[in-house]
Amino acid sequence: MVAESLKLIFVTEGWGQLRTASGLIDLVAGSIVVLPAGAWCAAEPVIPLEMVTLYLHPLFAQSQVGWMPSVHPLTHHLKRATSMGENAGTLHLGGGAMATLRRRLVTLSEQRLKVVDDFAVYADLASLFSDIGRMAGNGSSVSSSPERSPRTVRLEVARAVWVLRQDPAKPWSVRALASEVSLSASQLTRLFQEEFGIGPAAFLWNVRIDRMAAHLMENHLSVAEASRVTGWSSRSAASRAFKRRYGISPVEFARERAERLLIPE
Repeated sequence: MVAESLKLIFVTEGWGQLRTASGLIDLVAGSIVVLPAGAWCAAEPVIPLEMVTLYLHPLFAQSQVGWMPSVHPLTHHLKRATSMGENAGTLHLGGGAMATLRRRLVTLSEQRLKVVDDFAVYADLASLFSDIGRMAGNGSSVSSSPERSPRTVRLEVARAVWVLRQDPAKPWSVRALASEVSLSASQLTRLFQEEFGIGPAAFLWNVRIDRMAAHLMENHLSVAEASRVTGWSSRSAASRAFKRRYGISPVEFARERAERLLIPE
């Protein structure tokens, strides 16, 4: 596809590559790609990719660069993308950092600018950029050139992630998951800790919560229904877990979604 606007691509889940005119870019959860307007790209997933894309008019992006600190990790990439450069820029926050930004990214991507809402959206974008700068400077690997990419995920871990995402409601044990990918439970736990900073059980917990949020947003299920179909043993346990991950209860989350849908165009 060809981008009509400058694109900020945030990889929230999965593993694969992005093919561009200048070459291949490795994509893992936590990757951010800045793609100039008019640049061609095509995603090639190894395991399913979830990407949130923000489309910025080049003139708007150029105006944002003016107030961004020169040391901000996105400044370099945005300057290059708005100065007729053709190469994509990349940086990497890490999967954990991206998970904390996911809800805000989805909300921003759903916004349609209206005169009354412009400043609120700009404020949200500024806050997002500020947090990216803070997170990228806190032990993450930042690439200042498109040739450098984050390391890819071990194949066994990628397969385990795929299995969990295919059937998160199944009553998984670490031993059963390890057997699916021909590893011991201790090996799988070690690899998950190395790749994601959490074990397989905690990873499944996050998958179920994110799938529950998707059901609330897209399928309009009740909280009880969404918790049941994603494998939670009780609504109360699901609600507590949801609030720990998203910062609000699933009832509030669903209500916010409904209110956004009711805003007149």
